[in-house]
Amino acid sequence: MKNAISENGKKLMLLAAALLLTAGLAFAARALSSRAERRAQAAYAEEYDEATALMDEGRMDEALKLLDELPFGYKDKYELASYIEALELYEKGKTSHSYYIDAVLRLRYVPEDYSGPYAARIRELRKRAQAGYERGAAQYRAAHCTPVPSPTPDFFPVTPSESGCGDYDPYNAADFVGPEDFYDANWDAFDNIDDAETYWYEHQ
Repeated sequence: MKNAISENGKKLMLLAAALLLTAGLAFAARALSSRAERRAQAAYAEEYDEATALMDEGRMDEALKLLDELPFGYKDKYELASYIEALELYEKGKTSHSYYIDAVLRLRYVPEDYSGPYAARIRELRKRAQAGYERGAAQYRAAHCTPVPSPTPDFFPVTPSESGCGDYDPYNAADFVGPEDFYDANWDAFDNIDDAETYWYEHQ
């Protein structure tokens, strides 16, 4: 009987020791994970600060690389990256005004209520890019628009893209048979098919 009680006591002690060991290992794992997470967050913060410092110095390409390395959704990395990419497109607008509209479209992904450190610069860039596009489009129309002949019995109306006149349309909407075909070919330039349909009808 005593031997049986002794054996049971040993088993209970071993079980208790195993439970304590398991709990200790779990606690250590959580502590290590928490420590690793704190180190990662500190590294992200340092990388973010370095990226914004590079932006302040005008070293946008280097800043963009650092921002791309940050995890998804970290602070306002997406808004800052969008600004840098739009700024690059805006600079290209000096060679072709169509880049201005690309810059405007890129900034559409930055919320209007964005209030980060570059909010004022983003608003200013959006304004300048829109103005640059409108100015370039007007110059293009002045240089390439040809008069449409007066209607005659044999005259058939033509689309703006065929006549060379009308509102400048970088997407050639009039060349598509319908808004669905137009959206399929230019889906990345519009938020949704409703925007594309409105644009298509406005340029017919």
